[in-house]
Amino acid sequence: MPIAATSRVLPAGSRRAFAGPVHRLLASIAACAASGSSACTGTPCQIDRLDDVPAAPAGEVRHGFALGQQASLAATADGVACLTCSGVYYFNPALSEQRHVALDLQGPGELAIGGDTTFVFDRDPGLADSASGGAPADSQLHALSATGRELWRDDFGSGPARRDLLAGPASVVIYDEEIASAFDPATGAARWIAEFDRGDAFAADATGGLFVATGDSRLGPATPEATLRRFDGGGAPTWTVTWTTTDAPPAAGGDVGFTVAALAAGGGLVVAGRFTTATLELGGLSLAALPLHGSVDGTRFVAAIDPGGAVRWAVAAGASDTDGRIDVRRIAALGDGAVICGDYAGGGQLGLPATDATGDAFVARVDPDGAITAHAIAGDGDQRCEGLAVAPDGSATVVVHSLRGPGGSVLRVGSQMFDDGPENAFYVLNLAP
Repeated sequence: MPIAATSRVLPAGSRRAFAGPVHRLLASIAACAASGSSACTGTPCQIDRLDDVPAAPAGEVRHGFALGQQASLAATADGVACLTCSGVYYFNPALSEQRHVALDLQGPGELAIGGDTTFVFDRDPGLADSASGGAPADSQLHALSATGRELWRDDFGSGPARRDLLAGPASVVIYDEEIASAFDPATGAARWIAEFDRGDAFAADATGGLFVATGDSRLGPATPEATLRRFDGGGAPTWTVTWTTTDAPPAAGGDVGFTVAALAAGGGLVVAGRFTTATLELGGLSLAALPLHGSVDGTRFVAAIDPGGAVRWAVAAGASDTDGRIDVRRIAALGDGAVICGDYAGGGQLGLPATDATGDAFVARVDPDGAITAHAIAGDGDQRCEGLAVAPDGSATVVVHSLRGPGGSVLRVGSQMFDDGPENAFYVLNLAP
């Protein structure tokens, strides 16, 4: 699995025009066809730069490009990094002046940045399925320097195919719902292993530890509880915080859960999740459920927690019922607040325009005082947020998977339209703050 550090500037290529106010695309790198296969072999994936994007108001696209295959995204000290089947591409906030570190990945990978080090977790799902239905996989964890030099590589052999990656200033962690393994970011040496009953969302601790957020489900009359735990740099649990819920009579139980978490400045974290009970009690704060109609999938919330587990602020962020749904799929800290992205359907969500029969993606800024400023990313097919990174200038860069609809994979962001042709596409978009 050779690794070579290379640099390139996107060369000019033939332009493709589309009818109507659709931004043109500039084909830049040799194409690899989008495929349902999970294998990543052959020529590099195509990157089509969105061309001639004018000055954009808040929430609209300043810069972007489209990909034929899924990409993993992470924030760097001076921009963003994007992992495709052909390696890691580094961009400034304008998504230009890239350098490329070539990687011969065996399967879909995960990308994380810790300080000046890039970590890539490469899963190979090509082995035969196990009797239990899971796919055992050979997997490797790569560490790359700021110049693209391989620092170390750990080979894990056969193991669970569904493991994920995160990195903080002092550790890199691979994990699944029940176990997490931390490694020294400088050498790759194993540091600690922590086991837990179940984890819904995870974030790296600033000192080499780990935050784990776990939800609960009850049939009643008892109500569910949420648990947040912190493991220190040696893998030992240092604190556990429990959030309770209340239900209006007759008590029917309910659900509370987490979808995503991310490290915040100062060593705390931001989380997003959902609850179906009347209230969610977060220590000294209480969130009331939003009005729901008919079938209940609950109120969404976003919260910030300090390094000791105390809640700094919490905000209700939409609801899912018979009128529509909203799901928060990614979160990043931004100053005292947070940026979230996800997808929604129906009407009445965060001031977003109502959708038709398909679902649209959205990006929103959440302030501690409860103000939420949301922007829709729409299309003819379903749109789904697959990645989020906040750049140093405060702008959000997102990866949006645009499923083909009657009009192809066209995206609409405010007054802008983008099209990468008739097939499904992944768009990487930098939005004006």
